[in-house]
Amino acid sequence: MKCSRCGATLFAGARFCQECGAPVEVDADGLVDQADQAFDDKDYGQAIELYAKALSHSGQLKRKNPLTVAYNRITASISYMNT
Repeated sequence: MKCSRCGATLFAGARFCQECGAPVEVDADGLVDQADQAFDDKDYGQAIELYAKALSHSGQLKRKNPLTVAYNRITASISYMNT
């Protein structure tokens, strides 16, 4: 992924560009979509990781209450993995 301000290559999981200090823009809604798809595909580990990443950027979410659904899906995933 590239910095939208300076074009530098960003480290995975970076919240700020290491070159210019600009905040990294994250498509939090896209992360929820990807997590939903991973959940539907029964890839629960990936779903949990993506929901957690979306949660860390919850201020950038445009939809209403998607993380309530995410929380319920994560809880169901963990319960399923523990059986």
